[in-house]
Amino acid sequence: MMKIFICPICGFTAITSRRTECECRKCTREMLKAPVTIDEWWGWGSDQRESFVESFLESACTNAPPKDTTDGCF
Repeated sequence: MMKIFICPICGFTAITSRRTECECRKCTREMLKAPVTIDEWWGWGSDQRESFVESFLESACTNAPPKDTTDGCF
C-alpha cells in the first residue's frame, strides 16, 4: 500500500510503498504520514494538494505536544 508523507518543517511530500517512517530529503527531519489514500492524492490537482498539505500541517502543529525546538512545530 502506498503512503503519503509530509515534512512538518518544509512541506516536502514523499510517496513510499514499503516504509513505515520517512525522512525528508530536503531538511532531514522525520516526516508525518498523511491521512489520505494514494487514489485521493492522485485525484486531486496540484492546488488541492497544496491546500491539503497546508491544512494538514496547520492541524498537526496545533495538535502536537510541546517540544523544545525553534525551527517549526516538530
